Formats: sequence, C-alpha cells, structure tokens
Amino acid sequence: MKELLKNLKSDPKFLISQTISLGILLFSVLTLQLLGKTLPDQVPLFFTRSWGVNQLASKQFLYLIPAIQLVFSLVHLVIVNEAIRKRKGDYAVIFNYLNVLAVFLPFAFLLRIVSNLTFFPYNRVDARFINIILPFFISFFISVFSGKYVIKFARKLSIVTNPETDKHPAMLINSLIPRAGVLIFYAGFIITSLIFLPLSSKRVVGILIGVSLMAILGLLDDKFKDINRYLRLVVMGGIAAIPSLLGVIIFYLNTPFGDPVKLDSLVFRFEAFSSEHKVYILAVAFSILWILWIMNALSWSNGIDGQFSGIAGIAAITIAILSLRFAKIDQENINTATISAITAGAVFGVTPFTWYPQKILWGFGATAVGLVLACTALLSVSKVAIASLVLLIPFLDGIVAIIRRISKGQSPFYGDREHLHHKLLDMGWSKPQVALFYWAITALLGVVAIASSGKDTILTITTFGGVAGFVIIIFNLFNIKKK
Repeated sequence: MKELLKNLKSDPKFLISQTISLGILLFSVLTLQLLGKTLPDQVPLFFTRSWGVNQLASKQFLYLIPAIQLVFSLVHLVIVNEAIRKRKGDYAVIFNYLNVLAVFLPFAFLLRIVSNLTFFPYNRVDARFINIILPFFISFFISVFSGKYVIKFARKLSIVTNPETDKHPAMLINSLIPRAGVLIFYAGFIITSLIFLPLSSKRVVGILIGVSLMAILGLLDDKFKDINRYLRLVVMGGIAAIPSLLGVIIFYLNTPFGDPVKLDSLVFRFEAFSSEHKVYILAVAFSILWILWIMNALSWSNGIDGQFSGIAGIAAITIAILSLRFAKIDQENINTATISAITAGAVFGVTPFTWYPQKILWGFGATAVGLVLACTALLSVSKVAIASLVLLIPFLDGIVAIIRRISKGQSPFYGDREHLHHKLLDMGWSKPQVALFYWAITALLGVVAIASSGKDTILTITTFGGVAGFVIIIFNLFNIKKK
C-alpha cells in the first residue's frame, strides 16, 4: 500500500484525473439523490432499441451508473500504478485521460435521460449538446496523444525557433523550441472530422480543404521562415476563397442602424456539369476578407505560452453552443456545432504542450484554427456578430496594431512588440497570468455572447468594444509616454 501511494503521488496528472473523475461521480450521485424520486418507474434506458416500450427499463438500473464509474476509477488506479512501477509514464498519461472520458460518458448518458424526464436543474440539457461531447473528447485525446510525436518530428526536421538566429521584434523565448504545433491540432481535428462530419456537405469539404492547406502553408513558413509576407497573404486569400466558393458565406450583415446590409445583389451565373451555378460576388468577397482578418488577428494574439488555446478553444465552444440553439431548423447548424466542438477539443489538446513553459510553438499554422473559427462564425445562427464579440480583444488589438504600424510608416504586416500581451508583460505580469487573463476575458465575452441575440448583440458589441478599445489605446499611449 505504501508503494502504491508513493507511486501515485509521484504522478500529479493521476491526482488531477482522479479528482475530476471523483467530482463527476459525485455529481452522478447527487443527480440521482435529488431527482431520483421525481423520475417515473420506467425510464428510456436502451436508446439503441426501437422506439417505444423496448427502450424502457426500471429506474433502479440508473443506480448502476455511479457503480460503473467507481469501477472505472479503481481499474484506472491499478493500471496507472503498474505503468508507473514499470516506468511507462507515457502509458500512465494516456490512461489518465481515458479515465476521465470513461467516467464522464456514463454521466452524460444519465443527463440525457433525466433532462427529458425532469425539470430544474437539467431541463435545459438537450441531447444535441450531449451528442457533440464525444467528438470533442476524441479530438482532444488524439491531439494529446500525438503531441510528443509532433515535437520529435519538428526537432528531427529542424522546424524550430532559435532566438539567437531567428530575430523578431516580438520574440519572447530564450531557448530553442520546436514549432509546428499546428500538427498536433490538425491530427485531432482532421481524424475526428472524417469520423463525425458528412463529406456530402460542400461547406464541410471546403472547410476541411482550407484547414489542410493552411496547415501546410504554416509548416512551410515555420520551416523556411523567409516567405514573402505579401506572397503569403495572396496564398492565404486563395485558400480562404475555397470554403467561400463552396458555400461558406452570408447574405446580409446586421447593423446597429436598422436595416441589414445585403450581400446577394450581385450574382454571377454559369453552367457546369449540366447545371447552373451561382456565385454571389459580394458575399464571397466579404467571406474571403473576413476569413483573412480572423486568421491574422488570432495569429497576432499567439505570443504567450498558453494564450492562443484559451482564446480559440473558448470561441469554438461558444459558436458550438449558439449553433445548436436552432439545430432543429437548419441541419447545417448541427454540422457547424460539431466542427466547432471538434476544433475546441483539438485546440485544448495542444494546451499541455504550449502552456508555460511551452514545449512547442503553434507557429504560423495557428492561422488554420482561425480559418475554422471564421468559417463556423459565418455558418452559425448569429453570424459574424457573435465571433466579433467573443474575439473582441484580438479583434481590437489587431485594429490598433494596424493603425499603429501605418502611423509609423511601417507595413501593417510588420511584426512588433506592441500588442496588449506585451504591454501586460511590461507591467510585470507573468506569462501564465497574461494567458489566464485572455482565457478569463474570452470566457466572459463568450457568456455575454450566448446571452445576447439579434440587435442586442450589436449593441453589446458596441458597448464592450468601446470599453475594450479605450483600454487598449490607453495601454499604447502609456507605453509611448514611458518610452
């Protein structure tokens, strides 16, 4: 027993995994204790059977769920102890993640049942939300599992950043670090997408092609580092055109002044493959510009260990939740929610490797994540307004950066050390504190975005944008005076 405790104490990830698992187990027990008496004697336990009485079973079977979760936790304890004893730390890490998934899925199953049969607090839990949990976790685990192999791959091919030779005004590292972190994301994203997304959808195919090409472009830029900025921008525009031409567009823009701006007035028609096709020129042009903007704005907010994952992951979760609000009306929203959940899982799967002190950099391939978020924002119910709100800080920081660079006579694509996260570091904040600040602000804006709708969203964006823009400008003015 002493050896067991010693082994387990030596693995902090085991303690975290078991704490999360026991917390989920506790929620399962509390759910049954609080709501068990309100459940009917027969509950729909067997979802895979034909609709009707064949799905029903005694509610007493629900009490097996906490027992199953406890068994998973005990088995996990034994397996991890054996892995540590045999010095198989990599296997221990994998089983730590699998344990959380194994304990969570029965809890999700329990929620699916009680959400349809009881009232507060689970009457708002929709089965559609539970259905995107599995893609989230699968993409997360694939990314986590592939992380160490990507790091080895990047080192082997010398896809690295060396602060002594790779000079950049915004350089914040002091030792050689591999790049190509996008490959960790891409592994989780593309594999899970091919499993859960319908390839019969042109929009889905357009997004997958766009992400793949941006990941390749990012790797090339990370490897060779001397690709001309303007040539790179042109290539990015061509890649952004692919999902846009395949239907990732919007036909109107809401404004705070009343009537929306219509983007479907200019149409180019042509015949191909024995059928007529339409290209909405203004809508496609706006989509391309929007995707380019989000890719670059997010890339500029990728300067601190762990910063980018929080911004992108929380934004993806927000879009997923909002897309499911009207999933019964538009099947495409289910695809959008699934893509967003997969994106969030894959992004958070990169976090263990990019959190302080980071083991790998996202690199320019982080723009691939920006492409997904830009596309899902266009396809989601609330369109670009929601993405503009949840990504408000990178959005405004990017605008201020462009104005600042142009006012200095520099190219708007010229790198500098003047972004908001640099200002916070100059004020004495640590890298983890800056990263957590971005996580917290993005989460707050995500909650506000979910609570807002329609014209209220435009008003909210205007209000928050004014406050955030004022703060960022003050930071810049303070920095100028300090110099």
